[in-house]
Amino acid sequence: MQITDGAGTNFAAKVDSENKLMTRAVTESEIQHVNEVEEQVYTAYVALTPDAVDPSVTGTDDLTFFYIKNTNDLNMIIVGIRAWAESSEYIDVHVQPTGTPINTTDVTPFNMNLGSGNTATGDFYKGADIDGMSGGTLVERFRISANDTNQTHIYPSGLIMPKNNILILKAGTGGIPLEVFILFYYH
Repeated sequence: MQITDGAGTNFAAKVDSENKLMTRAVTESEIQHVNEVEEQVYTAYVALTPDAVDPSVTGTDDLTFFYIKNTNDLNMIIVGIRAWAESSEYIDVHVQPTGTPINTTDVTPFNMNLGSGNTATGDFYKGADIDGMSGGTLVERFRISANDTNQTHIYPSGLIMPKNNILILKAGTGGIPLEVFILFYYH
């Protein structure tokens, strides 16, 4: 059996000494393809100072400051999170909390394809102390040092959020100005 091109020239495919097909190809990442062709790559940005934890309050103040719920029929794939804090702080990433977020302000994600008119489909909120949420699973903790640099975490396989899944960010101690970018796409 011989593999030939599909253009009718009968050029045969080449195989190396380990019987692997030799190719010359242009490759691109999935996120680049989705951005160029499907125009569905976004970044959500939040800059705020979460409320400080009051040591006299117990059990109810968890300092949730960012909420994302995917309402798109396609999976939302979180690619990475970049965070900065004015001084040492940590940020916890939780998935699948329950409840209804209150004390929120809408966040509008930015489409990374400047020629696109598409908008992100989901609920995106920020707040100095978003209440109404409980539970969830801790999947990541970002420790941010006081050296004035961004901390970035890339999810090589993506953090895949099917429709109606929720992700929240919580501040560790609060009272510290934060900036957070979340890069995601639908696929």
